[in-house]
Amino acid sequence: MQECPKFIGCSAPICPLDPDWKLRVVENGDRVCFFMRENAKPGAAERCPSETDILKAADIVTRDESLAGFIRRRVQRASLTPTKSRVPGPI
Repeated sequence: MQECPKFIGCSAPICPLDPDWKLRVVENGDRVCFFMRENAKPGAAERCPSETDILKAADIVTRDESLAGFIRRRVQRASLTPTKSRVPGPI
């Protein structure tokens, strides 16, 4: 998890880089990982080429059936919003 560039300021209880993420307790309204939300948007890999490991892990976690429903909904909503990534998207 310490490899994540957002680690220091992140307060999301589910981190895709945490091998024990299924053991974490989440409550409705908890924060959702930036990379889980960003990965749901088209072109995430192109916008964040140095974060491919995190994006791959985020994809695996968000596809897992045991993921809390409210997190799944937040990721789905994020797919409809503009990117928050500082790296410009393709022109």
